Amino acid sequence: MRTSLLRKPSAIAAPYWGMLKKLSNPIKLELVVLLSESMEKLEDEPDSSKENDKALLDSALAKFSGDWGGEKDAMEIARELRQDSDIVRNVDTW
Repeated sequence: MRTSLLRKPSAIAAPYWGMLKKLSNPIKLELVVLLSESMEKLEDEPDSSKENDKALLDSALAKFSGDWGGEKDAMEIARELRQDSDIVRNVDTW
């Protein structure tokens, strides 16, 4: 008897899993290889993802700075929006 070691996918992975679990085993193995290779590339690179994310955020905020009409800069507005938001993420499953 074959037992399943699969656990319930996270909310982010669930929509992908709903689609991927129907694929044939050879295609799944190909995807495993591609995902593994992409992770190896990330491990070889210096850990600058947080700095890169911050640079992208700063760039985006600077682009829209001053368009909000008021005395606050973009970082202050973004901080307030994050604090005041009640994000509910409903993910539809397939």
